[in-house]
Amino acid sequence: MVAIGINDMKFRSNEEILRNYSAIAGQMPENVPVIFSAVLPLDEKVRDEWQGRNQDRIRLLNSELKNLTNEFEHLFFVDAGVLLIDAQGNFADEFHDGDGVHLNSKGNAIWIQQLQMVINKA
Repeated sequence: MVAIGINDMKFRSNEEILRNYSAIAGQMPENVPVIFSAVLPLDEKVRDEWQGRNQDRIRLLNSELKNLTNEFEHLFFVDAGVLLIDAQGNFADEFHDGDGVHLNSKGNAIWIQQLQMVINKA
C-alpha cells in the first residue's frame, strides 16, 4: 500500500506529488497488486494555514491520483476520506487525535475497513 501526500504538500505542488506517484506506479511489478490511498482530509479549523486546502489541493490531488491508478490494471485506489469528513468537508473531530491530521482508533478502523474491501477485490 502507498499512502503519501499530506506532508509533501508543505514542500511540493500537486503536480510534483503526482509525478512522484507516477514514478512509483511505473516501478511496481505488473503482477503485484498495489493500493494507493487517497490523501486524507485535514481539519481546517485546527490551523489557519490549512483553510481551503481540502477543496483546493487534497480533493484535486485525489482525483488525479484516482485517474492515475485507473491507467494500470494492478493499481487500486482507496478513498476513506469521504467517510471521515463532517458536514463542512473537514476531517471530523471524532476521527482524528486532536491535531487535525492523524487518525485516532475510530478513524483508523474506517480506513482499515476500506483498505480491506479493496484487498478482497485485488
